[in-house]
Amino acid sequence: MIMFLPIESLTKLPYKQPPADWKTELSGIEVVPSVAGRAPPPGHCFCKIMAGTMNDQLRQWSYDNKTWCIPFNVIMVEITFGGSNAPICHGSGFGSTTLSDLVEEVRYVDAHGELQTVNDPDELRAASGSFGLLRVVVSLTLRLDAICVAELVPVHIPLPLAIPPPKGYTVPKQVAAMIEKAKITEAQFEKARDDFIQRCEEDYYLEWFWFPYQESAWVNTWKNACSISVESRVSD
Repeated sequence: MIMFLPIESLTKLPYKQPPADWKTELSGIEVVPSVAGRAPPPGHCFCKIMAGTMNDQLRQWSYDNKTWCIPFNVIMVEITFGGSNAPICHGSGFGSTTLSDLVEEVRYVDAHGELQTVNDPDELRAASGSFGLLRVVVSLTLRLDAICVAELVPVHIPLPLAIPPPKGYTVPKQVAAMIEKAKITEAQFEKARDDFIQRCEEDYYLEWFWFPYQESAWVNTWKNACSISVESRVSD
């Protein structure tokens, strides 16, 4: 992800959480036992999420209940689920699909003002990520995972080592200057390449953050440690 705002401005932008009791007819989260006669597979649940529910509200709901969570998501916290699902947003990892692949049911208001429901698996291939062409979506029922612990150790390292160039690749002069300034050796590059490949192949989720004009980047990738109980980790 590339951010064009200076870090000094980004960290000072005002943001205020909505009140805890804030609710509209298009916000809300509810676990449902089944969808069209289909029960959730083991280790999963079906969760009806109103289209106006924000990402941060589901995150807080998952944290409070410590039972179910969305397996991957976009990083924006203020975006609504109607807004992130319609354009087929996705996670970041070789094993991640798209948010629309988690949809078990869509409810929407058609051009005649009638409430319609789509839960047939074949029809969902078109309806779950419709780019707004399905009219006004009011709710989505998603397949959530059992919550588990993410084992992550974010690191802040020189940009050329965060995403190391392939051997023999001609880097831009700006990157060459970073390499010279940081005195990065070929041995360090070899280790960084191995680390990059290992993260991509083995980690569940992958994030690299770089801010323009900065010589370092944040590397934030992690594995799921589902054998560790969330309750014990939170209490620790």
